[in-house]
Amino acid sequence: MKRGDQPVAASFSPTYGEQWSPSHRRYPTSARKGDVVLLLSPNSIFFPIVCLSVMSLGAIIATTNPLNTNLEINKQIADSKPVLAFTTTDLVPKLADSNLSIVQIGSGTGNRRIVNTLEQMMTAEPNRNRIKERVTQDDTATLLYSSGTTGASKGVISSHRNLIAMVPTLDS
Repeated sequence: MKRGDQPVAASFSPTYGEQWSPSHRRYPTSARKGDVVLLLSPNSIFFPIVCLSVMSLGAIIATTNPLNTNLEINKQIADSKPVLAFTTTDLVPKLADSNLSIVQIGSGTGNRRIVNTLEQMMTAEPNRNRIKERVTQDDTATLLYSSGTTGASKGVISSHRNLIAMVPTLDS
């Protein structure tokens, strides 16, 4: 990947504008407002980029813990019905039982279900024909799952308004 004429290392720090760019690029699927997009990834700089991009489309981000078992991930997929998954090459096997299309985070190749990479999305020309849907504060932004410590894990939705209301608590 390059920023201008300079190659960018895998651990680059994207600019604020670049963080938002994947949502306005060629999206590899028909993910639209209200659709669920799964994110299976360890913590990285790409985690907020994917989350903010998905939410800016009006789609719902559902995260799953890389330490979850395949059974737990499959239950979450069955419950949330995502249309697409973002994951790293190392975690693709955890999605083997699903038929989700995958956008790869980071490097690696060889899986036919990988329809695009995050890096390619960030450098692609914007799709000017994409209809931008209005996202309101009352729209669902996230579908997060409990750990299931005392029973089966459960999904909890948060609206954009809920996320905005939590911002002041981050300053404490």
